[in-house]
Amino acid sequence: MSFKEKIKHAFALTPGDVPVGESLPSILEKFAQQVVQRGLETPAIFFLEMVKPLNFLGSQMVYAAVPMVGILTDPVELDEMAKALEHRDSVMRLVERIEQLSGRRA
Repeated sequence: MSFKEKIKHAFALTPGDVPVGESLPSILEKFAQQVVQRGLETPAIFFLEMVKPLNFLGSQMVYAAVPMVGILTDPVELDEMAKALEHRDSVMRLVERIEQLSGRRA
């Protein structure tokens, strides 16, 4: 393997050989459905676009909040949400899903 091949993905945001899943995790799908059901597509998309660069930090905050918030909700769902937010494209896929669902409703 040449040096150029070794450093080809040195500054990539995601590894080149890891496939990105096509479907959203179930917790994010539920979130998208709830947003559309309540008619909050525009504020949700605006907020998600604004915080897109911070999604990894958000996932770490979810992990930190599990002991307290886990009393009110299912800790397994919180863990699933944190894992989904660790991927850079998850917020963009969530925005796309909200747009798809709102298009069906209109």
